[in-house]
Amino acid sequence: MKRASCLARSGRETRSSAPRLGPLGALVVFLGMGAALGLPLFLSGCADSPQSDPNRTPTYFQDVEPLLGRRCVSCHQPGNLAPFSLATWAEVEPKATLIAAAVQSLQMPPFPPAQTGDCPQIDDPRVMTQAERDLIARWVAAGAPAGDAHPQELPGKPVGPLGPPSDRFPMPESYTSAGRDSDDYRCFLIDPKLTTLAAVSAVSVEPGNRQIVHHAAVYAIPPSEVDAIKKLDAAEPGPGYTCFSGAGVLMAYSIGLWVPGFDAPLAPPRPTVGFYLPPGWQLVLQNHYNYANGVAADLSTVTLWRGALVTEIPHVMYLADYTFFLPAGAKSTTDSVTGEIIAPLATPMLGQSTPGFIYSAWAHMHLLGRTFTLDLVHPDGSEQCLLHIPAWDFHWQTAYRFKKPVYAATGDRVRLRCSWDNSAENQPALGGTRQPPRDVSYGEKTADEMCIGTLALLDLGF
Repeated sequence: MKRASCLARSGRETRSSAPRLGPLGALVVFLGMGAALGLPLFLSGCADSPQSDPNRTPTYFQDVEPLLGRRCVSCHQPGNLAPFSLATWAEVEPKATLIAAAVQSLQMPPFPPAQTGDCPQIDDPRVMTQAERDLIARWVAAGAPAGDAHPQELPGKPVGPLGPPSDRFPMPESYTSAGRDSDDYRCFLIDPKLTTLAAVSAVSVEPGNRQIVHHAAVYAIPPSEVDAIKKLDAAEPGPGYTCFSGAGVLMAYSIGLWVPGFDAPLAPPRPTVGFYLPPGWQLVLQNHYNYANGVAADLSTVTLWRGALVTEIPHVMYLADYTFFLPAGAKSTTDSVTGEIIAPLATPMLGQSTPGFIYSAWAHMHLLGRTFTLDLVHPDGSEQCLLHIPAWDFHWQTAYRFKKPVYAATGDRVRLRCSWDNSAENQPALGGTRQPPRDVSYGEKTADEMCIGTLALLDLGF
């Protein structure tokens, strides 16, 4: 993950000397939430499920196939995140009992945030209703009948709320690390060859090799920085160049992100939310590779969704804790940072934001993460939950969009709180062998840890 230049100190609010970006702010969508922007082009498969007659026996083609298409197939399709596909009857039939057990136990679809108490309800196609879970149970109890098959294959299994990307920009060539380190941050210059101003709704990444890609970030690079990027590339053998903490040049604007579990960019509250990418600008794809399971080749692709007219650019609060320390063997360690909502006409620094309607939140930790919490704290001491993940899972990360925005006013504060489990039984395996506990602090390697939260805000409610 990209490390900000100014730190939010543990346990208290922090002011940074880094100014907010000025005229080029239209390109600053921000690390973690850039891929959450997109037009609300929900496919028909993303609508609420139809009510099924409880006295009628459900069948696969009439009832279960549309339901799996809405809730499951975005991950369970060939070449995607899930370990097997559920896109066809031949793939679903032998797994019917397994599917029913997984959805009844709430293990699937995986959805880590708590949806209880005062936490905002989240608008996500993976949220399966109890009626939908019961429908699958009734179908399996009836023997999982197929029903009447469609005369032809249904067109276009849904790949997410935005459908397929408008543009795909692959790395210029495949990359295989020649080093021996367990982690490799590698950047690749990609020319999208834009000749006109492009309205962009979303940017993401399709990892070429999910076994080694820890996360991927996309940066927009102005023409004035392209030669500097090319020199960095030419100075190292093989494709790309080493690049910790960003793209390696000062003017690099974060516009997209991929992390495990975040394959389908979300839709924003309005189709007018996005940013513009000027002609002549190029892209830098930063891939963080982890070779715990061996070195292999990768050929990843930047994906982009175009919009129409963009009139609203979100502003962002970015909070990160860089000062925590996790002693070897410690079962539970908790730390926190806070940020502040400042006056509307002031210039926000890192860890600050002007007032607005919070419509989306994103969280990031590594393998030792245990819980994650973002709260809005009002001047009178009252609190509003923004995002609570009671059982952190590194493999299921995403940006979460609220069904109803939460207004953050001048004087409010945002508290980020993370907890970790660094006990012997929670250590990651390396080459099939569980590693012994060691002291852990903030770092960019997979074996290090992080505690990062971001919020996206709009000036107008909805």
